[in-house]
Amino acid sequence: MKKLLLLLLFMLKSNISFCADFKLFFPRLIRLEGVLFTITRYDLGGATKFGITLKSFQAFCKHQSIEILICDKDGDGLVSVEDLRLIVLQDVKQIYLNAYWHQMRADEIHSQALAELLVDMVIHAGMGYQGAHIKALQHILGIKADGRMNHQTIEALNRADEKLVYHALYQYRKTYYQKLAQVKNQNVFLKGWQHRILTLQNLHRHAQLI
Repeated sequence: MKKLLLLLLFMLKSNISFCADFKLFFPRLIRLEGVLFTITRYDLGGATKFGITLKSFQAFCKHQSIEILICDKDGDGLVSVEDLRLIVLQDVKQIYLNAYWHQMRADEIHSQALAELLVDMVIHAGMGYQGAHIKALQHILGIKADGRMNHQTIEALNRADEKLVYHALYQYRKTYYQKLAQVKNQNVFLKGWQHRILTLQNLHRHAQLI
């Protein structure tokens, strides 16, 4: 106990800040995404497994600077829907970590809940046209909206009231889905989209993150 108290005192004096951790997020993300290979009618994402679409899988495979994962699972020289069908959990963990978590600089965000809500938005809805979703966050924070997850955005996010920003970003996602549902045939997905963010919010409350 004495050693623990000394460690806590040292961290306080050293002004050490804890930041969001991908390892805590990943199990919650997979709970949201599911584990099955699916091709759903009217789903603009097309073929999907563990929440990774074929387009996202091919883009990651094409642009990975080093071979983080082997993409041609069936060895036919192509990265196709059959390879997507064969990916395993460790594969998608690398995709979500490198293509989304790191892209959003989530390791620099102090709030675990905000990091997860933000990264999940980009996973599920992309960056938006000309960075529209990041611009929405920047409007919430009251800073220049340039659509880039830059140092100024991270600093503003870490200074802001966690609960107020969380609520505003949650409402933004809810409104975005309502607008998206007005696109032809997409209204069938609205209930599922809203359930996704509600489930994530409930998981954060259960973990006492918000």
